[in-house]
Amino acid sequence: MTTWNLEETRGHIKRLFGPEQLELAKPSLRSVIDRRRFAHYHFDEARSILSGHIDQKLASTSMIEVLLGGTDEEQSKLDLCLTMVGANVLACVQSIHAIGDIFGHALYFSLGLNSSAKPLPARDITSASVAKLLRANAVLASLSTLLEQFSSGGEALHIAALANQGKHRSIIRTNLWADATGSASNPYELRFESFSFKETTYAETSVKDLLTSEHDRVSKLVVDTGVALNATLSLLSPV
Repeated sequence: MTTWNLEETRGHIKRLFGPEQLELAKPSLRSVIDRRRFAHYHFDEARSILSGHIDQKLASTSMIEVLLGGTDEEQSKLDLCLTMVGANVLACVQSIHAIGDIFGHALYFSLGLNSSAKPLPARDITSASVAKLLRANAVLASLSTLLEQFSSGGEALHIAALANQGKHRSIIRTNLWADATGSASNPYELRFESFSFKETTYAETSVKDLLTSEHDRVSKLVVDTGVALNATLSLLSPV
């Protein structure tokens, strides 16, 4: 399995630009890995909490009774479960969404772009602005293509809409769907409700399917971009 050697990255930055530049790059490099781990943690935690509350009950009752029946105390426990699940799902979405911009910072400082004649103001360092800088340099253009995939590939637009809608407007709720027919392979499923963001409507979709596919895609992209970064840095000479 291909891996990203972060120690190699740090060594190249120090060799090319010196220890002070390495200190500028370190936080973003570390945060790329942290955000990926956080996304994985929150997704696993959401699944564990939900299955821990429901699966044992299904051994003696139906899914409909789990949702609609029971005492006030049982209903309160279900409500608390769904709150905890929703919090972890939202945190997972936000971590996946954040990785692209954080990697933009990592590339910006790892490649010494802050030392150019016209460095970007701190507030303007984003994946889009860094990708534009990379595209303008023939040696760095391949990194631009990889960086842009964080925000444009797979279901990135759906993840971005969920994150930004939840941050600025209203949280997109996760609803618990139950099979009333008994014919589905799974008796229940967590789903994002349908919503519109910036004139695009996103259909109701499985939380598991969306987050699994995007987590896996972005995780591979992190490694691919890190490996490409090392390959690029290895070709450069100290400034």
